[in-house]
Amino acid sequence: MLLIAACQERLGLEDLPTPISNIDAAATALEQTQNAPPEGFSELVLPQIDIGLDQLDGWRYEALLIFDGVFSRTPRTAHIETSVQVEYNHLASARRVLINTSGGLLGTEGQTKLEGVRLGPDVFLLIDDVCQTETTAMGEAVADLTAGGLIGGVQRATASGDPPSVINGQQVWRYNFDPTALVFPNIRPLADGGKIIYISGELWYSPEHQAVIRFWLNLDVENVVIFGGESQLPVSGSVIIRYDVFDIGQAPNLSIPFGC
Repeated sequence: MLLIAACQERLGLEDLPTPISNIDAAATALEQTQNAPPEGFSELVLPQIDIGLDQLDGWRYEALLIFDGVFSRTPRTAHIETSVQVEYNHLASARRVLINTSGGLLGTEGQTKLEGVRLGPDVFLLIDDVCQTETTAMGEAVADLTAGGLIGGVQRATASGDPPSVINGQQVWRYNFDPTALVFPNIRPLADGGKIIYISGELWYSPEHQAVIRFWLNLDVENVVIFGGESQLPVSGSVIIRYDVFDIGQAPNLSIPFGC
């Protein structure tokens, strides 16, 4: 009995059994470690969401931005939907960009279709399927448009600790980000009460290809300008952003557009 008592007296707090809360924390930390992406990919800097894609042999992606709401401080409805489809062939230095825009926010009530194709140094532009002959600067702007230039990205994202998943045929890990780290090149809050309010989002990244495979956002906005300059009227409403990459490693066969 004296031996047992002496042993008990020498026990300190650090010798006591681990509290349940510490066990739970340890289990969580272990799970996050087991689910972590490969070494070197725990944190990402992606101010343009499509950064790194040009190093891959081929791919295509689709980007979408939809706004629904009103012109600020009025009951007048406002809408715009812009979709961008991009195909890329690294070996051929070829790129095809198809832009469809609808809605009255940019001053056109109907739908506008732009297609830009870059084949090495040569650029071709079609507007509503009609080939243009003297619009080199505009053709280059369309053919070189990027998802990062359209929807932006995120300054800092960290691995969530969730298990990896498969999206668009690629093994990906989910990343978390602070809403204040989001970059929006085409949404400008005005000084007079302008706000971008984060609702939800997800970012999935492929360490194998060093590329974002999916980036989805849902936002509310108040008193902002979308795709416009100083003369554009401010709007308030909801914004949906979608970005998905497909067919990594498949180089499309791109050629001179029909009619050019």
